[in-house]
Amino acid sequence: MRAGVFGANDSLALRLSQPLRVESGGLNLQLPVDYSYETLSPVYGIRTLSLSPRGRETSAEIAWRGPLLSGSGSASLFYRRDPGHYASLPDDKGVALRWSTEF
Repeated sequence: MRAGVFGANDSLALRLSQPLRVESGGLNLQLPVDYSYETLSPVYGIRTLSLSPRGRETSAEIAWRGPLLSGSGSASLFYRRDPGHYASLPDDKGVALRWSTEF
């Protein structure tokens, strides 16, 4: 973050992040996998639920805040690759604007 970029009371920040994620592992669950009509009961088996994601989320944001039109304002641009650690999801990008004042 850098203060006083465009004026005395504003700031500009650059944020880079890579949220933590599970690298490997899974849960072994005993689940019904079949049904026996002879005994009229389910047949259980062990199924593994993988906890390791297929992507690695990384995000970047540039944000400004400072005085604006008799109030305070902020603006930010962000970009997120593999949101939620899902490689199959499209990249997430956007803009956020805010203005507030007291009355």
